[in-house]
Amino acid sequence: MSVPELPDGLVIGDATRTDAAPLEPVIRLADPDNPAGSWRALPDVIEQSLDPE
Repeated sequence: MSVPELPDGLVIGDATRTDAAPLEPVIRLADPDNPAGSWRALPDVIEQSLDPE
């Protein structure tokens, strides 16, 4: 499977703690049938991804 190239100027980086709040509405839109929400776990998921171990 090939990975599509990003348009010029578009960069995807690692999420940080400050990204949780702005990403919440995006995840809510992506998972509208889950009102309890996978978005609720976002801060923990980001925190785990930042943990070097």
